[in-house]
Amino acid sequence: MNDRASMNVEELDKCFHKSMLPLFPDIADVDGKRVIAKVDSGPGRMNLPMLASLKLKGLYLVPGLPNSTGKTQETDQNCTPFKTHYRGNLVLLVQSRFNMKKTITRNNLH
Repeated sequence: MNDRASMNVEELDKCFHKSMLPLFPDIADVDGKRVIAKVDSGPGRMNLPMLASLKLKGLYLVPGLPNSTGKTQETDQNCTPFKTHYRGNLVLLVQSRFNMKKTITRNNLH
């Protein structure tokens, strides 16, 4: 992040190369190997050298509409199933630990 807690071109490029690309070791710009990443409309999202470099590797960036996350609720749509299962599992964990008269520790949450 930069000093305003947002991503500029350099930080965004580092984020993709150091954090996202390693998650997909077999990524390539061929059918079945491409990855799409939806990004917000912040600074640097349309940096052509970065976009070209990532596309050659198989990572395609799809920009979102400016100031639209409140309307599209994409994060909520993607995270709601995860949150639902997480909360259900947490209830089971808490009940189980309560029945054993034990507290929850960090190790229980790994």
